[in-house]
Amino acid sequence: MRYPPGLLRAFYCCGLSFLLAVTSLAQSGKPLADRPGALPSSPEMDQWFAFAKEVERGLREGDQQFSLELKKSKGGSSAYVKVRFKGEVVGAFLSENSSTSVVGEIATFEIGRAIGCGGIFQPGVNMELRGKGLETFRQLLEEGVFTEEKERNRRRVLDEIASNPTVLHGVFKHWFSMNPVEYHSIELPDVPPNGALNEADPIARFLKHDAPQPGAELIAPPGIEGRAPACEMARNLSNILLVDALAGEWDRFSGGNLHMYVEAGRARMVALDDGGASFKDDQGYLERFKGWVTRFDREVVANLFALEKFCDHPGQNNFRGFRDEAALAKALNINGPGEWDTFKKRVRTVAAHVRAAEKAGGAYFEK
Repeated sequence: MRYPPGLLRAFYCCGLSFLLAVTSLAQSGKPLADRPGALPSSPEMDQWFAFAKEVERGLREGDQQFSLELKKSKGGSSAYVKVRFKGEVVGAFLSENSSTSVVGEIATFEIGRAIGCGGIFQPGVNMELRGKGLETFRQLLEEGVFTEEKERNRRRVLDEIASNPTVLHGVFKHWFSMNPVEYHSIELPDVPPNGALNEADPIARFLKHDAPQPGAELIAPPGIEGRAPACEMARNLSNILLVDALAGEWDRFSGGNLHMYVEAGRARMVALDDGGASFKDDQGYLERFKGWVTRFDREVVANLFALEKFCDHPGQNNFRGFRDEAALAKALNINGPGEWDTFKKRVRTVAAHVRAAEKAGGAYFEK
């Protein structure tokens, strides 16, 4: 698919100025605008989706504006590449491996958009690596040497390419211009089966309905050189964990999977690594969520309840203009066998949990 000359000129002539404009709204955490019959978006986000298609084309054709670089750091366990545009990193391409669910990465972002908190999740979109781009990725992987699980994943991806040298399906993830900081205070990585929320964390303590309400006072998250209003931090954390419950995230607290952006001393919590989400097995983390979180964002819950009504009676109700279950499932990137039914059960379970918290009082953030 080719894009209008004017749009391509914006990509190639404006370069980083275009990319900075796209990332500015995502970094701000501002809500996306409603669109009938579609997930909430913004002009900048629509441009980014179009740009992702151009990245896919450019890599396939060997366009010199685009290039790949193997992520060589010791951190993490996924073997993947950074994507550069005009020499600047604009994102990453990851394929399926033991640490990355392509479906989960994308669905988490789309579920966040659907229920009104998409600005705190890293944008991701389906991408097929073909042609020269796939050959370059294969060569980079063959030259790479890692250890432990990262090395096993490198070999797994090479085996997948060998089994089908024509195409490799994956996710293209948008990387913001600011460097994220891992928020380790929130996690207890050694708690089985795969880590737990540190409920003693100064932000996490506001997630219970019987806890004091967080106010506008600025707090400094441990280990982070920045501050933010307690109410904003707590609301973002609650929303992240609610979306995690719907997406089946089992890898949020194993270590380094929750981040902060800090700009001019202002910190903001974001979910950038969502590769543990699964519609097959959440390893019991939805039940853990019910114990961790009993205070919620009222607007997000209103969207959750609307989604529940749609799931119960799709012919009688609509959700964001969707009246067809298959169309909404596709928009959310939930397309595998049985995955939509699993998702609907989770929607009902989380909605019922919120209603139980409502009866106890204090279930919503006041600010």
